[in-house]
Amino acid sequence: MTAQKNNKIEFDGKYRMIWMFPRNIRRIYPWKIAQIATLLRDAVSDESWQGRQDIQNSFCKALEEAGLKRAGEQYDPHSGGPRTYLAQLKCLGILFQDSQKRVYYTQAGDELVTGNAPLPILQDLLLKHQYPSCYSNLAQIKINPSIRIKPFLFVLRLLMHKDIGSMSVQELIIPVVYGHNNECFDLCVEKILKLRKTGDIKSVIDNYSVDLYTPRTKEKSIDSRLSDVNDVANTLKNWLQAACLIDCETVNGTQRISVAESAKKKIKDAIATEDSFIEYETEESFQRKYGRLSAEKDTRNLRATAERSFPEKSIILSQFYEYMGKKLLDDYPEDFVLGMKERLGISESITRQVIEPHLSKSLSYFESTYLALASGGTATALSFEKATAQILSSKLKFATKLTGQLRREGKGGYSDIFVVALDNIHCGIIDGKATSRYSLSSDDYYKMKANYIPNYKELEDGLPLELAFCSYIAGGFGNIAPSLKRLTSETGVGVSALPAFELLRLAQVDDISNKQPTVINTLKENKVLSFRDFNLNN
Repeated sequence: MTAQKNNKIEFDGKYRMIWMFPRNIRRIYPWKIAQIATLLRDAVSDESWQGRQDIQNSFCKALEEAGLKRAGEQYDPHSGGPRTYLAQLKCLGILFQDSQKRVYYTQAGDELVTGNAPLPILQDLLLKHQYPSCYSNLAQIKINPSIRIKPFLFVLRLLMHKDIGSMSVQELIIPVVYGHNNECFDLCVEKILKLRKTGDIKSVIDNYSVDLYTPRTKEKSIDSRLSDVNDVANTLKNWLQAACLIDCETVNGTQRISVAESAKKKIKDAIATEDSFIEYETEESFQRKYGRLSAEKDTRNLRATAERSFPEKSIILSQFYEYMGKKLLDDYPEDFVLGMKERLGISESITRQVIEPHLSKSLSYFESTYLALASGGTATALSFEKATAQILSSKLKFATKLTGQLRREGKGGYSDIFVVALDNIHCGIIDGKATSRYSLSSDDYYKMKANYIPNYKELEDGLPLELAFCSYIAGGFGNIAPSLKRLTSETGVGVSALPAFELLRLAQVDDISNKQPTVINTLKENKVLSFRDFNLNN
């Protein structure tokens, strides 16, 4: 049987033949999804959403006050704006509606609105996302019910194919159009490789009227249909990027995506169950299974009346999620408390009461932002260095100094970050590289050997410090280990490479500062380190 026959599904003019995702928020940062879910929870309470424009308007107003939506025509009695946010959260498996259109939260939704780490939750939901689904069955979406695929996982599997490796947004159009089931894999590989030869997306579309069909595109031109599909492909890329499942890199003027090194194990585990689908019976049963974060059945009594919190809580929490998502806390956030008072008139005591249970989770919310900085190239390089120094200081308790921008007399300079251990005896130098695949170039090798290591003594501030380690921290690494070993051999200083994701894992260990000697010894090892290498259980 050929790949073409495997791909064939029954055409039905009532349904779309291509994938679809909500596009009201193109970049679904994990903290932003938690923010929206929190606002919606208090807006709807236990009341029906259907036909209640007052509730929808209240939610829309809350989105405006949180800065998630621009002020506009949300009070139009026929406005569908608020409902697009509901559809997006429904698409992600965060909530569902019962027969009376009352809104309830899945386990994943509950975890998000109560302040648990949003990135792994969003990653799990995207990897499980499937058609058919509650979302694909919506009247305004109507994806062909014969399409049986986990779209995000299917794309990630394509990226891991030996002949694919990376993809452009134009190449993503192929699975959006032809990814009808897992048997379409070889066909999609074949068409992507053909597209790379021709450079013309039209050359790989077999039948425009069928392959690009949606009930709303009957009268559209070929170019208009391709533009619509390109928007879907771009949304898919943005969602994968926001969930840190892919890295993006511009090559010869074209942005290309590849699987994020930090997510490979999770993706491989998900691929092992790619043929396991949730059967659609009712919206509630499907969404409960989709939004389940453990193997145990979701037996929560969702109809139990929940105690309402004071009305300011959702606004405070939603804005605090954003605050933590953009900024790593290394001190009590007095500026946030004062800002809530000055901008919204919320008393300091109420704000403190709401945020204090969440202070310890700040790094979890900052996680996706940090990983984005770690692979953002020159545009994010300095921000990545500053964030790395802040993590080393606030979580690992090194005394840190940003030194990459310092001028010195004579030739050469300093590494990006200089750190001093708690014992005031050992120190280290760190170079941050905001790229997803850093390989130690000959120029960077020379700088470390001839400048950064010899010059570290100029940064000691009078302390007779021993240079214990040098480390490169980046979004990811290429084949760097041989160069690390050679550097150590030629300088006598242990040199390592630490991916940004592994630094985050290290920083989230309780009382990690008490294990600084172990951390320092591990950072001397001549290899790309993982969290396991630190042996913190010893």
